[in-house]
Amino acid sequence: MTGTHVDLSHRPPTHPPLYEAEAVTIPAVRAEPARPGLDSI
Repeated sequence: MTGTHVDLSHRPPTHPPLYEAEAVTIPAVRAEPARPGLDSI
């Protein structure tokens, strides 16, 4: 069971990258040309 505990401790680092990916996706969509679908958002 100790092995699982160590895995969880090494898992948190995977969360920050996910947040960064979303932050990059938002600007990328705004950088794209004005589209009918994006205009509604």
